[in-house]
Amino acid sequence: KVGMAIVMAGITTIAGFSSLGLSDLTIIKDFGLFTAFGVFAALIMSITFLPATLFLLKKPKHLRAAEDRKLLDKLCSNISKLVNRHAVLIIMGVIIICLLSLWVVPQIKPETNYITFFQQGSEIRKADALVNTKFGGSESLEIIVDTKKRNGIENPDFLKKVKNFQTELEEIDLLSNSMSVVDLLEEENQALNQGDEKFERLPDRGIAQYLLLLSSDDDDLLSDFIDFDHQEVRIRVMVASASSQQTKLMIQKVRGLIDDKFGNKSYDITLTGTPILSNRLTDMIISSQIKSLLSSILLAFIITSILLKSPLKGFACSFPIAVTVLINFGLMGWTSVPLNVATSMIASIAVGVGVDYSIHFYTRYQEEREKGANLKEALEIAIKTIGRANYFNATAVTAGFLVLLFSSFPPLKTFGLLTSITMLVSFLGAMVVLPSLIIVGAKISDVMSSEDDISLRGR
Repeated sequence: KVGMAIVMAGITTIAGFSSLGLSDLTIIKDFGLFTAFGVFAALIMSITFLPATLFLLKKPKHLRAAEDRKLLDKLCSNISKLVNRHAVLIIMGVIIICLLSLWVVPQIKPETNYITFFQQGSEIRKADALVNTKFGGSESLEIIVDTKKRNGIENPDFLKKVKNFQTELEEIDLLSNSMSVVDLLEEENQALNQGDEKFERLPDRGIAQYLLLLSSDDDDLLSDFIDFDHQEVRIRVMVASASSQQTKLMIQKVRGLIDDKFGNKSYDITLTGTPILSNRLTDMIISSQIKSLLSSILLAFIITSILLKSPLKGFACSFPIAVTVLINFGLMGWTSVPLNVATSMIASIAVGVGVDYSIHFYTRYQEEREKGANLKEALEIAIKTIGRANYFNATAVTAGFLVLLFSSFPPLKTFGLLTSITMLVSFLGAMVVLPSLIIVGAKISDVMSSEDDISLRGR
């Protein structure tokens, strides 16, 4: 009967990774879909090639169901006693932990600034700090103002408006060293007046001639800031490295300033540059996390409900993994781990891989119940048998992810550590929370049945 458990575990794992295909980010989508295909291939091999190979092999003379591991047997025995004695307290404790985790979830901040991925004191951090200090940042924010009229930028009033906009733009945190055609015209005007500093301003008239003179000297320089028809002007401002939250606040202030200076319908404004892309990436990570997480848990519930032929049984198998996901986010909130491309995949991985432990446990418990064992006996047998298999599985998977701790790239270290923790929590959820939930559910069912009997007798 282990075949059904293997198929269920494989399908739910495929569903968990496939949920990443709903992500708006190509890198996450490709990871999820290709991993899901790999799990599908492994599932096919497990139910076809492996049994065929075992069938062809000679039967060993001495078979042992399992090695004698006293410490592991003692652990399983203690878990069984704990569950039988304190099932209600365990469920109450889990609910409290989930509520505490929900409380800190809003503290999780998305982060897409790649500089923060590196450790303090690293060479790239030092170089970034130097660029911020000397040049105002390594990235630029680009603002394109379209006057909607040919030769529209030759209007002195428009250029003065751009000048005022640049001045106020540099007063916003993170922004400095703005540059536009206005700066070129001011330098040219000063140069044409023997370098007199009082002429370092916009010329009062003859803008077209000034632009013609600039283009004759260096057309490439001028084309960086205006278009061929003199209709659009480009304003570039340097942006210092900062967190995603600081960058988002800066962009909001810039948009407000744009509305204040160019808010009427006479102009079309385009805001672009690396900070805009990073801000958009932040929004995509959040939306992708929500979509993939909800879809993976929902799919796991639907699949287990269909295969076990009961929504209650599907809920029982899905509950421990939902707890695992909440604890994962709780850890991220308490330890200030940001939500980035790497950490946004952990929840779906936890659902896809972690639900296997619950499925194997519940199918073994159900098998013992069908043989005639009572609830306590069935749970004890499931814990002492499947508990061993789940232990070895969780240990191997956890060890595999812990290897990432040796990475020199901090996000991979965080990803490996958090994923390892979720695997251990998934194991404990299947071995402690799930049997406790079964016991509490049985007690509630008994109470409801007794109340129905009392009400019937009263009639």
